[in-house]
Amino acid sequence: MKRKIDFNSVKKQNRLLVLNEIIQHDHLTRSEIARSLDLSNATVGTIADEMIHLGIIIEEKDMTSSIGRKPSLLRINKDANLIMVLDLATKAINYSLLDLELNILDTRSHTYDNTITYQENLDSFLLDTKSWLTSSQMDKIIGIGVSVPGTYQHDTDAVLCTIVPELTGINLHSIIAKHFPQSIFIENDMRFLALKDIQKVVDYKHKSIFFMCLGSGIGGALCVNGHIYTGANNFAGEIGQTLLTSGQTVEHAIAWDDFIQNLKRLFPDTAEDALHGAVMNAYAEDHPHVTEAIHRLTDLIAVPLTNMIWLLNPDTIVISDQYGIFDQIFIDRIRENITKHIPKGLLGEVEIMHIKNKSKSVILGAAHVIRRKWLEQLSAQ
Repeated sequence: MKRKIDFNSVKKQNRLLVLNEIIQHDHLTRSEIARSLDLSNATVGTIADEMIHLGIIIEEKDMTSSIGRKPSLLRINKDANLIMVLDLATKAINYSLLDLELNILDTRSHTYDNTITYQENLDSFLLDTKSWLTSSQMDKIIGIGVSVPGTYQHDTDAVLCTIVPELTGINLHSIIAKHFPQSIFIENDMRFLALKDIQKVVDYKHKSIFFMCLGSGIGGALCVNGHIYTGANNFAGEIGQTLLTSGQTVEHAIAWDDFIQNLKRLFPDTAEDALHGAVMNAYAEDHPHVTEAIHRLTDLIAVPLTNMIWLLNPDTIVISDQYGIFDQIFIDRIRENITKHIPKGLLGEVEIMHIKNKSKSVILGAAHVIRRKWLEQLSAQ
């Protein structure tokens, strides 16, 4: 018996493909989109006309073309809607407002008041946020991404394993929903960061990638074909909580913030943006304290990554460095340690990348997720 084709489902899928293609590449002709997605010109034309009518995309002449008839190009209407992101990684709560091209239009911070509770601080900040937004901006917000430094449990509306203890015990989604009617998506900050940084991996949408972040804590995420694998209880990938033979967690043993502060003490007169060069020069000259510190750190990092390679067999490992201290020497040392436990023939297939993390990456990762969810909803209409 022949299986029936669900034409409505195909239409939704094609609509999402076309919208994603326009967002990712921008300023494309209808025929270019059709060729790239292997769709008919008629299909792309129908979808483009629908989205133009809704004001989601804009069609304009290519003024750079100097030969013959100027082609019409499609691009996302970046001003059609807005995305709001709340970053709760520290007590200094941060707010950002972005357009559909993920340009940051506004950003503000809350100065924490220790005389009141965390929930009262959050309520006060959310009231301030509403006052900053015009009624037109409020209407344009398609969703709110909320970044938290821990595991968020959707069923109980609780944040667990957090470096901001005050977050534990409050119903975060419920508090934000009292002030904003928009769709709210709460996620671990490392996962938002991973979704931004893995885009630097060639063909990331068709690879399995293990992401490790060295920052105020040690975080991780498993990305499969461009999506985060969360596991049964939403904490898959938390490499910082894995145990070493000493009984310490990886996060506690590496003590990344302490390591950075120790380096700064070794170079007290060096500006923060010049610390990378000072550390690398000292390492090249075999400075005893710097060499010992780097070798100890890279030896520790190699242990959980070796285990992850055996367990997950990823195509790529991405190590994101919040402070931008290291470069290829750092990666080479880790790979050297891993090869002691994994045959070279197997490890040779695993790419290890180092990314110097940018301060806005979590915000952009959160906005990327909100935009993707909105596009999926829009395509399903």
